[in-house]
Amino acid sequence: MNTTTLTTLAENPDNLFQVKDNVEAERLLSELGIIAQFAKPDHTHARIESVVYNEHSTHHILALRLSGCAEAADNGYLIYCIPKSQVTQPDFLVVARETLKEFGAKPNNLSRLSRPATTA
Repeated sequence: MNTTTLTTLAENPDNLFQVKDNVEAERLLSELGIIAQFAKPDHTHARIESVVYNEHSTHHILALRLSGCAEAADNGYLIYCIPKSQVTQPDFLVVARETLKEFGAKPNNLSRLSRPATTA
């Protein structure tokens, strides 16, 4: 299994990556320092959380977490790593909003991070 890591992204600046595996996604989100931006999963009702991360040098990153879905397989992380060489920041935000709409989320559910989360 190929694992998407910060090194993978840096070595492939023009490639699009999509991460669906929860273990791989958690690893990447931890490397980025943004995993804490997601609340604990809520399995009582369907919910989607999103984080936009623009501090990576080569990729725009949209990270989603779905929870509370009726089918267990529908819960978990989904990360899109979109090359900055091919998509401008404004266009990426349009893509991010459209992606959220496809999942039935409201565009105002899009949260932005300008720098990695820090821990005290």
